Order: sequence, then structure tokens, then C-alpha cells
Amino acid sequence: MPGLQMLAFKRKTLNYRSGMRSCGPRRPSSARASTQTRTDQLEHDFARIKLDLQDEIVVLEAAVDEMTTEKGSLEDKVRDLESQLHQFKVNGTPVRERDNLQHKLATSHSTIEALKTSIKTLEASVESTTRERDSLQHKLQTSHSDLEALKSSIQTLETEVISITADRDSLQQNLSTAEANHTALRSTIEKLEITALQPPKPQDSVKLRTRIENLKSDLQHEKSLAEQRLAALQARHEAELKGLAKQIQFLRAKCTREENFRADLAFSKKFFLLQIELYNKCNQTDLRLLEEMGITPDMTVLTEQRPSLRSVGLMVISCIRMKRLQQSWAANARVQEALIRKLDAMRRQRVRA
Repeated sequence: MPGLQMLAFKRKTLNYRSGMRSCGPRRPSSARASTQTRTDQLEHDFARIKLDLQDEIVVLEAAVDEMTTEKGSLEDKVRDLESQLHQFKVNGTPVRERDNLQHKLATSHSTIEALKTSIKTLEASVESTTRERDSLQHKLQTSHSDLEALKSSIQTLETEVISITADRDSLQQNLSTAEANHTALRSTIEKLEITALQPPKPQDSVKLRTRIENLKSDLQHEKSLAEQRLAALQARHEAELKGLAKQIQFLRAKCTREENFRADLAFSKKFFLLQIELYNKCNQTDLRLLEEMGITPDMTVLTEQRPSLRSVGLMVISCIRMKRLQQSWAANARVQEALIRKLDAMRRQRVRA
């Protein structure tokens, strides 16, 4: 009967060792390399878009300066025409020439008002582009901070995985030592059992039984300790792997969100460039028509552009999309908060240890 118990214990010990060899740590190097590549790509794209926006601001400012110069030239021309008109009135110039000068003066005033409107439009475009650049820079700084925090968390998790691997190797070594002790104890027990089968003295028989019981108790105690250490190590290893998986999941969601931001900024830039080109063509056409036809627009009538049904519908769709994106990102934000709390708890435990 004791021999059967020893055989069962050795089989269970071998099963524990095979289980320990099969639960090796997962290497996060491939995920980290992919994350680093996507991070570098995002940083490169953000820098490129920022430079493009700065170039766009320079072009707009140059256009504003050109319009301002042209407005100043026209104002000088208007002053000259007013001076000539006043001189003609004083000298008694014919009515036809005065009417011609008044017509030129009205045309110049209209051109100046059109240039003022164009300058205001360009200044609004410059302010909008500047705000877009500032918003992009703020998003870039926020993304840098988030990515640095994620990199730090991944490095911490990798350190924990390495520590768990070292603990596992140490436990395997302790298990091998326990097996060697088990073999020695089993040999001793078998010898004692053989000795016990021989007709002993009553005192020697009691001592042998007591020694056998003590050896069995020690063996059972070592077995329980090994099982407890193995279970604790496996639970810790599984928890760390789950945390690493959540961290990688959040990082992928963050990269996807930054890619969407990049696409939106590229679309906004294209829209602004098309709008600026349209403004320039319209201004050139208006100036040419005013110069060729001599039509003086009535500046007292201000046309107000009413919002169309299409623009209202697009605004509603945009609000719905932004609300959905905010709700989908809220889940990832909760995952990030949970990971940060877990990381802080691990650091506090390490400091206490």
C-alpha cells in the first residue's frame, strides 16, 4: 500500500512539471514593434500636415498683404479723383467730364468695397487655418503623451512577464529539488518498510513507525507547498497576460482614432485650398467685370445667405456621428482607466515588497 501511494504522488508531480513547461510566457515583442511602427507613421503624418497648414497660412497672409496693397493703391486713386473732381467744380469744368469722373470715382469705391470684403474673407480663412493648426498641434501633443504612457505601460508589463518567467524557472528548480528529496525519502521509506517486515524488537518497531509517519508528513507538506506556489504563479501569469492584451487592445483603438483624425485633417486641408482658389477666381472675375463694364454695385443692399436644407441635414448627420464616436471611445477610455489603476496597484505592491 505505501508503494502505491508513492507511485501516485510521482505521477502527479510529473503532471505538474509538464504543465509548468507548457505555460511559457507570451512574447510581446511583435505587438510592440507593430505599435512602434504605427506610432512613427502617425507622428510623421502629423508633422507633414502641420507643415502644410503653416505653408497655407503663409500663402493666405501673402494674399492678404497683396489685397491690402491693392486697396491702398485704389484709395490713393480715389483721393486723386476726388481732388480732380473738386478742381473741376471750382474751375467750372463741363458737366460731361465731371460725370465721367464721378462714374470713375463710384467704380473705384465699389472696387475698394469688394477688396475689403475679399480681405475680410481671407482674414477669416487665415484665422480658421490658424485655429486648425493649433488644434492639430494640441492633438499631436495629446497623442504624444498618450503614446508615451502606453509605451511605459507596455515596458512595465514586459518587465512583469520577465519576472514571472524567472519565478517560474525558480519554481521548476524547487520542484526538481522536491522530486529528488521525494526519491530519497521513498528509498528511505522502502528500506524502513523492509526493515519493519523483519522481526524487530518492540521498541525499534515503534521508532520505525514514528519515523515513517514523520517522513510521510514532511513529504505531504512539501507537496502542498509546491502546489500552492504553482497555483499562485499561474494565476499571476494569467492576470498579467490579460492586462497586456487589454493594453494592446487600447493601443490599437488609439491608433485607429488617430488615423481617423489624420484623414479628417487631410480632407479639411483640401477643402480650405479649394475654397481659397475659388475666392481668388471670384475676386479676379469681379475685378475684371467692374473694370470692363463699369457697373457700380449697390452696396446698401446686403444679401444674406440662408442655410439650405442640405447644410442643415449635413450638420445633423455630423452631430450624430460625433456622438457615436464619443460613445465608442468611452469604452476604450474606461479600459485605459482600469489599466492605469492596475498599474498603480502593481507599483505600490512592488514598493512595499
